[in-house]
Amino acid sequence: MKPTNTTIGIIGLGNIGCLHAERFVTLGADVAGMDSNDDARRRFVEDFAAPVFDDHHELFTVVDAVVIAVPNTYHERYAIAALEAGLDVFLEKPMADTWLNARRIADVAATADGVCMIGFHNRYRPVVERFKQLQVAGRFGDLTHVQANYVRQNGVPEHGGWFTRGDISGGGALIDIGVHAIDLALYLLDFPRVEDVVGTTRRGPDRAFEVEDAASAFVRCADGATISLEVAWRTNGSDNRAFVIDGTDGSAELTPGDERLELFDSGRRTAIDIDRIDPYEQQARAFLDAVERDVDPRRNTVEEALAVQRVIDDIYQSSALEHVNSPLFSTAEPGLSASPPRRELESR
Repeated sequence: MKPTNTTIGIIGLGNIGCLHAERFVTLGADVAGMDSNDDARRRFVEDFAAPVFDDHHELFTVVDAVVIAVPNTYHERYAIAALEAGLDVFLEKPMADTWLNARRIADVAATADGVCMIGFHNRYRPVVERFKQLQVAGRFGDLTHVQANYVRQNGVPEHGGWFTRGDISGGGALIDIGVHAIDLALYLLDFPRVEDVVGTTRRGPDRAFEVEDAASAFVRCADGATISLEVAWRTNGSDNRAFVIDGTDGSAELTPGDERLELFDSGRRTAIDIDRIDPYEQQARAFLDAVERDVDPRRNTVEEALAVQRVIDDIYQSSALEHVNSPLFSTAEPGLSASPPRRELESR
């Protein structure tokens, strides 16, 4: 790959940070790393022969942009620091551990010189892009409902690590993998304004960790479209990551990672096989393009990520308290002030 003139700093040198580093190196960028853990820095040097730092201020002096891949509670700190330093920022999902912290990032990003893009790689899957092409062409008519599933049979991440600590992660399965399902469902619907959210979270009978391992929710949008959500780290059933999208003129089913799109129309079924392309690399390419052309990304915007974060917080609040009315700004509306303040849950 032709080298670029861009150096990407990776903040957080765990699995996802190194995954991003690999993609940027493949695309010809240079990388540098930052982590407080000595072993993580050593492995990064071995894998990438790149400079490493234990302080983000030092990293900022040698890079053009940063990838933030640290535990959720630290997203706000590093994202705001990088944006205020004039750097372009790629922020792994979720945007933050709470909507209020995500909003603080959004407020800074709105006036910063740098690009800010949020890591929702499923949007770059060919099966999703093919669905969007058919949607734009009118294949499904008006979309009315999305069944969004992200259910693992046995997939608790790093059991005992930060993913299962609410003070660091902000939650459990909902904020970890449910964020992908909510984002993709809203993306498939073209991010309509969300009006109502009701949901519940559950912990397994063994209460092995302090956060939820499953969640269910129902979302109603201003245009009448609805979303039903099922999320679980572990279940007695089988894995299920299918999205079923209903429209007035047809329906479709797709599963991220299984590059097949199934279309349904008046009882007829058509299956479309789609070539596999690495969505992480496509996402990295889009970020590099935005950085090098100094333009805002077309996908994975701060405004959209903030809308996703609001739905997550409303599910947590609905589960802990009662049904919540949650007017969300449309991504088409200017400014970030349209989303009203909300309560933080002491339970989180």
